[in-house]
Order: sequence, then structure tokens, then C-alpha cells
Amino acid sequence: GSVNAEASVDLGKLLGTDWTFGLDVADKYSIGDKTNLFLASVYGGIDVFNLSLEYGLKTPEVGDMVNMLYVGADINVLEGLLLNAYFGAADLVKFVDNWYVGANVGYEVYDGITLALNVQYATEGGADLIGGDISEGSVGAAGFSITPKMSIAF
Repeated sequence: GSVNAEASVDLGKLLGTDWTFGLDVADKYSIGDKTNLFLASVYGGIDVFNLSLEYGLKTPEVGDMVNMLYVGADINVLEGLLLNAYFGAADLVKFVDNWYVGANVGYEVYDGITLALNVQYATEGGADLIGGDISEGSVGAAGFSITPKMSIAF
């Protein structure tokens, strides 16, 4: 099991502006492996450009602390077109062997149906956190990869 706490503030909505600016904070403690994960993210942007920065600190009861980082940018120039790029590090202290970089290009071909292509490069340690979700840590493959994707939403 786990114990989780989260808080979010969207200052753009609170102030009634056309731009987005917010802060998310989360703390997750895994009872089974006695590991705490603290996450903080800042995001902001306007209609055509959004930027996010996420920091994570993983503190296991046994072993070393791990500092993680993710930076992502979304470009919204055409309706239905998906363009984003991301960069991250699975461990800032051991950065040279623990980073990844990638981009997604896609298009919504029909309402709810999106075709996309992901291109990325990851070092061996960086492959542990591919995709920019520090909190979930989906495992990818080290090296260069191209992955086609299709999503259908109802």
C-alpha cells in the first residue's frame, strides 16, 4: 500500500487570465518498500506554447536518494496537431549515464482518433523514466528509438 498527498494551484484560472501558470506538489510513501517520492512541478504557457518543469526526489529507507528532472514543451500551432519535446534525467547526481530526450509529432485525424510518432534517445539509466512521467517511471529502451502510436478516445 501507499500513503499519498497532493495539492495543485492554477493561478491562471484563479486570476481569470488567458494564460496558464500553476504549481503541483505531491508526496507518495510506499509502505511495502519504505520509499518516499516527493514531486513538484511548475507549468505555464499561452495558447500556442506550454512549458512544464518537474522535479522528483526519491528517498528509499535503504540506498541512495535520487534526484529526478523533467522538462517538456508543447507547441500548439494548428488545431489537431500534436508537437512536443521533452528532456529529463533519471538521476541528476549521475547525469552522464541517466538522461533522455525525445519528441512527439501527431495529428487528430478524426474526433478522438490520434496518430503520433515518438522519437527519442536514452542512456541506459535514463531509459528507466522515459516519457516524462517521473511519478510513474515507465521503463523504455536505452538507445535511439522511433515508436508509432495510435489512440482512440470515446
